[in-house]
Amino acid sequence: MQMSREQFEQLTGERLPRDQELVTRGDMVPQNGQPMGMNVPQGQPVQLGQNTLLPEHVPDKQFSLKSFMPLFIGIIGLLTIGRSSGGMAAMCLGFGTMGTGILCRREMDAYKPERRAKALMTAIGGGIIGLAGLVSLLVPSLSLHAAAYSLTLSGLMLVAAPPIVRRLKLRRCTVKTRAVCIGNRKKRSSGKHHNMVYAPIWQYIAGGRAHVAYDEVYTSPKQFNEGEGTDIMVNPNDPKDIYRGSDPTAWILMVFGALMLGGGVISVLRLLGII
Repeated sequence: MQMSREQFEQLTGERLPRDQELVTRGDMVPQNGQPMGMNVPQGQPVQLGQNTLLPEHVPDKQFSLKSFMPLFIGIIGLLTIGRSSGGMAAMCLGFGTMGTGILCRREMDAYKPERRAKALMTAIGGGIIGLAGLVSLLVPSLSLHAAAYSLTLSGLMLVAAPPIVRRLKLRRCTVKTRAVCIGNRKKRSSGKHHNMVYAPIWQYIAGGRAHVAYDEVYTSPKQFNEGEGTDIMVNPNDPKDIYRGSDPTAWILMVFGALMLGGGVISVLRLLGII
């Protein structure tokens, strides 16, 4: 889609300085000839017309395999020695998840604290489950208490995580502006059927300049086609840092967390003889 300056200004409701150029779909090709968002080397800037994406803005950072080794070991333990004991299974999986959360957090860029917060909460939740399993092994009489309290705390963290992440993001992204979709990144989903999922690429005006940024939320089918617009929040200190809204999967986690929390609270109240 070739979008004129007049069309862009009409869609966003803002005027772009005459010395600034728009990024069109034809400009969305780095100097190495690869389409934007396709096999871009991590840590290398991508040239988009007059706009340069800095290394920390290259999407879909891939974590090293060593970050997932604790989780793999935990799953192996779950499928072998964990089969003979519920406490051992919880300990293997919980501590494995905790280790992966810690290692992933170390590999994340510090400029996105909400992602680091997600990894930290994953580590804490895994640690709670692992500790509950350890308590069940060492003191079998407390196994029901450990299960009830770990279920309650884990559910509480799942419910609280999305609002915390949203608050951290909105603390940085404080300027509201209108953005126009100039294309969509696409990739295969990790589900059973490996369907194609899409994430819009936004162009908008911030600080008197036109900027391009990636949306982090993939959906199927597309949420936006080229030329459609929406309101976004922009970080005034880093205009490529944007927030459009919560990931729809966050609501699924909150519902699942609420069910865990409800079951845990009921179990705790029963153990205390209240109900």
